[in-house]
Amino acid sequence: MIDEVRADGRTVFLSSHTLSEVERVADRVGIIRRGRLIVVERVDALKHKAIRRIDFDFGDDVPANLFDRIDGIRSFEVDGSHARVSFEGTVNPILHAAMRHEVVNLNSRAADLEEIFLTYYRDEEPSDAWSKEAARAR
Repeated sequence: MIDEVRADGRTVFLSSHTLSEVERVADRVGIIRRGRLIVVERVDALKHKAIRRIDFDFGDDVPANLFDRIDGIRSFEVDGSHARVSFEGTVNPILHAAMRHEVVNLNSRAADLEEIFLTYYRDEEPSDAWSKEAARAR
């Protein structure tokens, strides 16, 4: 029924903790934290701004500081020939650093709506990009 109403171009307000359902039917979402609306954004725009993750498998062990000082990286860990990088923004500097070594495999995964939602609740203060959006939503 929601799909039919939405197809007619009407606005539907849906309150749900089943974020996979929200992601399936919503064009825009609002996130409430501590009783305040902190962001209202299109689902695709939220996903674009979300922290993403890349797992690398290298042919040999790589230096533990391989991803030091790269803009946009929120965290990384290197364990021998495996590395996991969490980042926001462009992937190009990360790939440039990784390509100095033999990359055997890489797996990139975008955040789903649930992971994005949890970011707002896990972090005491969201990243700068998220904070700017939250300020506009107020």
